Amino acid sequence: ILGAGADYAIFFIGRYHEALRAGRSRAEAYAEAYLGVNHIVVASALTIAGACSCLTFAQISVLQTAGIPCAVGILIGLASGLTLTPALVAIIGRNGRLDPVAGTERHRRWRRIGTGIVRWPQPTFIAAAAALTVLTLALPTMRISFDEIGVQPDDTPSVRGLAELDRHFPHNQATPDFVTITADHDMRNSSDAMAIEEVSRALTQLPDVQGVQSITRPTGHLLAESMLVNQASALGGQLEQDSQLAEQRLTDLRRADDGLGSILRTVENLQGRFGDADSALTATDSGIRRAGEGVQSMWRSAEQLTAALEPLRSMVSTNPHCATDALCGAVQRALQDYDRSPLPVAFDGLRTAAGATGAVADDTGRATESIRAAVRNLTGVKQELVELRGIIGRAVGTFDALLHQLDTANGYLREIGDNYGASESGAFYLPQRVFDDPRFATAVNALYAPDGKTTRLLVFGDTSAFGRSGIERAREIQRVAEHTLRGGRLAGAVIQVGGIGATFSDIDQIITRDFKLLVIVTMLLVFSVVLTLLRSLVAALVVVTTVAVSFGAALGASTLIWQHLLGLPLHWVVPPLAFIALVAVGSDYNLLFTARFREEAPGGLRTGIIRAFAGTGSVVTVAGVVFAATMFAMLGSSLANVMQLGSTVGIGLLVDTFLVRAVIVPAIASRFGMWFWWPLPRQQVLGVQAGRP
Repeated sequence: ILGAGADYAIFFIGRYHEALRAGRSRAEAYAEAYLGVNHIVVASALTIAGACSCLTFAQISVLQTAGIPCAVGILIGLASGLTLTPALVAIIGRNGRLDPVAGTERHRRWRRIGTGIVRWPQPTFIAAAAALTVLTLALPTMRISFDEIGVQPDDTPSVRGLAELDRHFPHNQATPDFVTITADHDMRNSSDAMAIEEVSRALTQLPDVQGVQSITRPTGHLLAESMLVNQASALGGQLEQDSQLAEQRLTDLRRADDGLGSILRTVENLQGRFGDADSALTATDSGIRRAGEGVQSMWRSAEQLTAALEPLRSMVSTNPHCATDALCGAVQRALQDYDRSPLPVAFDGLRTAAGATGAVADDTGRATESIRAAVRNLTGVKQELVELRGIIGRAVGTFDALLHQLDTANGYLREIGDNYGASESGAFYLPQRVFDDPRFATAVNALYAPDGKTTRLLVFGDTSAFGRSGIERAREIQRVAEHTLRGGRLAGAVIQVGGIGATFSDIDQIITRDFKLLVIVTMLLVFSVVLTLLRSLVAALVVVTTVAVSFGAALGASTLIWQHLLGLPLHWVVPPLAFIALVAVGSDYNLLFTARFREEAPGGLRTGIIRAFAGTGSVVTVAGVVFAATMFAMLGSSLANVMQLGSTVGIGLLVDTFLVRAVIVPAIASRFGMWFWWPLPRQQVLGVQAGRP
């Protein structure tokens, strides 16, 4: 805005001075300056304001928000150029305080330069084009920088903070790339964990990635417990413990087998003894029964004898004269002698012995049956013991074979663990129970959404997250993650990459789109304004094309200086803003020359070029240098992107001032002749003199 406003004042004062040098009065010079410059100022302001307004089409807010304020500022500058500047010239110039110093020699110098260009248009054009080509040689090597840290001074708090982090912690710990995977189901399960680990492993294999933190790698590395080789090693250890326990149980079984053998022998011995006892009891029972029968027979005889004596006892007891009766007395004495004899006692003993002998015989029979039942039970026990011993024998054989297999499996599993346990090359498996383990809850809560349908991965790069490397890494992360999940359990899951690299990746795409749109819209707008003013399609094309070439030369020169000499690629805001400034402002200088050429054309095309060159040479040069100086003042900024923008626009203005406007456009106009003003008819170009007030 400052440069454009200064240019408008320079345009007016320059034309005012030119008229005074031509011998016109101050009033005439004022009128000629106003009539000769006002349409150029209007066209220039509309061009710049329109170009700035094109920034509103951008999606990047830093460009979008700058458009309208800049356009309004230019329009205010236009109003000032059409009112305030002429008023000040009229007031201050009344007493000659704005009269020019003698400048005939300078005017002649510009005239001689114009004459040389008109006389040798092709050589001068080739020389200027060669200079522009040299300046644009570095343009194909231009790399756009998105390093927002690199453009700051090294002593800013943010730069110092990141430097401290990199000094004490692994690189990029504060600026990782974030990968989110969103599915239509809860991913807190073993199957989805395997899919997430596939993505994590694929990302770790990228050349610019130093580590990945995910649910399968909470610490940046695979959990040892999640690798099957380590699980196999642990299983081998468990099998070794089980093998030792099995050996102990096998020893117990062998002891049990030996004990059963001893018991079996004891049972067989008991069977023999019980058999002997059965035979002895059987014989005893037979003897007892025979003795009992003898006693019973004797007792029955005694019973018969006692029964036979009962009538005699009755006779004696019922005869009151038994004592005097010789027969009764004899019977009585005989009975008394019997009673006093041991026979009654013996007969009582026979009766008791007969009962006891029967009881003994019964007990002996029962004992015999008990022994025989015990023998039968022992036979069953013996059979069961034999069967049990057979079972134990078979179990011992099975345990022997199993122990051999356990030793083989244990050795194999331990070998796998010893060979692969320290690497991450083993197969991955995260058991389902891990997700319910309180020790794993912190990782689950940190890396899963509450509903489990979204998980995140943190990818730490080797190079800075700022700049082109971060952008390329973010794009590669997106590509690899999508490719890895394609066709798997999580096929169809939404993958998004966030972080600094992804942010500037989006900015890169948006700024590319915005810049193409700005180029098209701005060039059409500038072309329309120039075409409206000059009414020549060729002249308008020449003006717009040459300004675009000067922009390319300026960008190439800045690339050479900043990228190749200073090692700092151009910041991403530099090209679009520099384009707007150079195309808009640069076209003004060419517009001023071509409009003056059109004004002087009735005097002859070549003569018109020389007069236009002489009349605008010093004015445009001063305007260009002033505007360039304004831009170069931005080199005093502490921000590299501001310095780059100022230097690029300043270089472009100098290129446009001293090459494009001073050589290229006059040489093209001279070489094209009347074709420069196509489709205007020859009479309209050459037959109308510029009006003089």
